[in-house]
Amino acid sequence: MPFSGGRFSILMAVIFTVLCGLLAGACNLVQVTPTPISTPTFILPTPTFLGAPSITPLPGTGNGTLEPNPCPPPAGWIPYTIQVGDTLTTLAEATLSTVAALITANCLANPDDIRAGEIIQLPMMPGPVPTQSG
Repeated sequence: MPFSGGRFSILMAVIFTVLCGLLAGACNLVQVTPTPISTPTFILPTPTFLGAPSITPLPGTGNGTLEPNPCPPPAGWIPYTIQVGDTLTTLAEATLSTVAALITANCLANPDDIRAGEIIQLPMMPGPVPTQSG
């Protein structure tokens, strides 16, 4: 037997190696250089200058100039934020004032319509309401 035992294995290994070499050469393996992809360019719009801003007057104010406050608070009065449960009566008593003075100083059209969070002017910060002892 001409191809027995280890000779057959060696012969097969040689044939396999030769065939792999032939196949590799036949494939013509060439390294391909990748083509770079361009980066997208973003074009931003150019801002358009529309001129200087203008003040649009409120209806009935004429030329857009600021009008003086028609109801300025009396000198020395301070702003106070109305709290839940406050009434003009309790605020007048706590500031040693009168309901009429608070209505006049704050130009209140409806003195029964004051709400928590609104700001009114008071002659001083409210203190404890004085009680009458009898």
